[in-house]
Amino acid sequence: KTITMKGRLRSAQAAALQVDASVLWQEWQLIGKARLLVFDIVQDEKLRRVLVEYRDTLQNRFDRGRKALADGNTTLATVAPDLAAVSDTRKALFDLERDLDSKHHDLNTLLGLAPEVMLPLKTQLQVLQVDPKTVLRALNDLADRRPDLIALQLGYRSQDEKFRGALVGQFPALTFGPSYSRDTSDVRSFGPQLTMDLPIFDRNQGNIAIEKTTREQLRAEFQARLSAAHSEVLASLATQRLLARQLDEERAEMPVLQGFAKQAESAMNAGNIDERAYVDLVSANYSKQQAVLTLEQQLLEQEVAVATLIGAGMPRASMPTEAAYEE
Repeated sequence: KTITMKGRLRSAQAAALQVDASVLWQEWQLIGKARLLVFDIVQDEKLRRVLVEYRDTLQNRFDRGRKALADGNTTLATVAPDLAAVSDTRKALFDLERDLDSKHHDLNTLLGLAPEVMLPLKTQLQVLQVDPKTVLRALNDLADRRPDLIALQLGYRSQDEKFRGALVGQFPALTFGPSYSRDTSDVRSFGPQLTMDLPIFDRNQGNIAIEKTTREQLRAEFQARLSAAHSEVLASLATQRLLARQLDEERAEMPVLQGFAKQAESAMNAGNIDERAYVDLVSANYSKQQAVLTLEQQLLEQEVAVATLIGAGMPRASMPTEAAYEE
C-alpha cells in the first residue's frame, strides 16, 4: 500500500503542476494576442492618417473639377474618375476605422477595461528582439520553456505513475496482521494472519492496457506539438526574411516618390503639368506609404508570433524530482 500510495501522490502532484502550466500557457497566449493588437492598432493609426491625407488630396481635385464642370470648362467624363477615386478611398478609410474600433474593443476586453477607454499607446514599436540564430538555439530547449509543452510532460509523468500503479496491481496484495477467534466451546485462539489477494483471472491486464494506451497518447501528443512548434517557428522565420527583403525594396523607393510629389506640386503651380499628372504623382507617393506601412505591420506580426512560439523571455523550467514530490 505504501508503494501504490506514493505513486498516486506523485501522479496527483504532477497533475496539479500540469494544470498550473496549462493556465500559464493560456496567459502567455493572451499576452501575445494583446501585444499583436497593440501593434496592429498603432500601425493602422499610421495608415489611417495616410488615407486621410490621400482622401483630402483627391477630394480637393474633385471639388475643383466639379466647379469647372458647373462653369462649363470640363466634361463629365473628366470628372467621373475623380469621383470614383474619392469614393474608393473613403470606403477604404471607413473600413479601416471600423477595424480599428473593433481592435480597440478587443484590447480593452483582454485587459479588463471598459469599452470607452482609449489607451495611450507608444508609436515606436519594438518586439523583444530575437535574431534568427538565437531563435534556432531556442528551439533546442523549447520543451523546457513553453508552458504547454511542460504541461504535456507533466501530464505524461502523471499518467506514467498511474501506469506503474496498474503494473503493481497485477501482483498479489499481501496483508499481515493479528488474528483472533473463539469457537462455541469457548476455545480461543490468537496469532498472526497473512492474507493474499490473487488476481487469478486477468492479472489486472485491462487497467494496464488502458493506462499504457493513455500514456502513449500523451507521448504522441507531446511529440506532435513539439514538431508543430518547430515547423511554425521555421515558417515564420522564412516569412520574416521575405517581408524584410520586400520592405527594404519599398523603403528604398520612398525618397524618390516623395521627391516627385514635391516637385509635382511646384510644377502644377507653375503651370508646367496639368492637375491629372499632379494627382497621379501624389497618388503614387501615398500608395508607396501604404505599402510600406502594410509590410511593417506584417513583419511585426511575424516577430510577435515567433516571440510567442519560442517563449521569448520565459525562464527555462526544471522538472521536479521524485524527492520534491515527497516533500
